[in-house]
Amino acid sequence: MKKLLSVLCISTLTIVLTTGCTATGSTDEAHSQDYKSLSNKQIHEAIMNGGEKAGWKMTEYKKNEVIAEKFNNDEGEMISVKVHNGHLTYEGEASHGDLEDAIYEELRSTGSEH
Repeated sequence: MKKLLSVLCISTLTIVLTTGCTATGSTDEAHSQDYKSLSNKQIHEAIMNGGEKAGWKMTEYKKNEVIAEKFNNDEGEMISVKVHNGHLTYEGEASHGDLEDAIYEELRSTGSEH
């Protein structure tokens, strides 16, 4: 009985820890503020302007998603920037710190104009 209980506890702990690690590592976000006070149009414009200022080619993909591309020495990088309820997520394999920082600055300056 003790052995069964210890196996059950270890299994439960393993599930809890792996679920927590998966949930926190699924998106890559340095600036995790919500921008619910801004309209979707303002957020979209800030994403487009910030990306262009950082040297990324910004392409509207869906109503709530923008594709950012950057080309260096015949190698391209691509990031998807999604907006959901005023919250931004960045998806892709490329390094996007400069893009994220530029968008954050645009959003911050847009938010301070109110």
